Amino acid sequence: MQNKNKKILTTIAIAAVIASGVAFAGVSAASAANGNGNGNSDSLVSKIASKFNLSQNDVQAVADEVHAERQQARQAERDSKLDQAVTDGAITQAQKDALVAKRNELRAQSTKNREEMQKWMDDNGIDHTKIQSYMGGAGNGKGRGMGRVAQ
Repeated sequence: MQNKNKKILTTIAIAAVIASGVAFAGVSAASAANGNGNGNSDSLVSKIASKFNLSQNDVQAVADEVHAERQQARQAERDSKLDQAVTDGAITQAQKDALVAKRNELRAQSTKNREEMQKWMDDNGIDHTKIQSYMGGAGNGKGRGMGRVAQ
């Protein structure tokens, strides 16, 4: 029983560390799945897995889950604020719908651009993880950086 409690506490501690790491290091679920994460987030997952003698894939799965939950919460908050703007008369429902559509369009274009850049670097033998700090691609704490794939 004590071993089971230790595993539960360890998992909770890891989740808390990852949750704070997600906000700080910008762990990205898609980038991890595609091997395009920045060195900091990959290192965080590796260090946690090593420290607690866990599977790196299991730790990454928890990080991905936390990231997805936070992303959904941010989306819900943005939608709620836009709904309030409609209620307050700051914008119309049609304007809100247009804003959401444009935001989605730009997000899709941004993802396409990152994927295109990553492919170009791969085709030209450039390891983006080695040049991130030179190119400003280490991320901005929001899961974006050179070669990263947005959700």
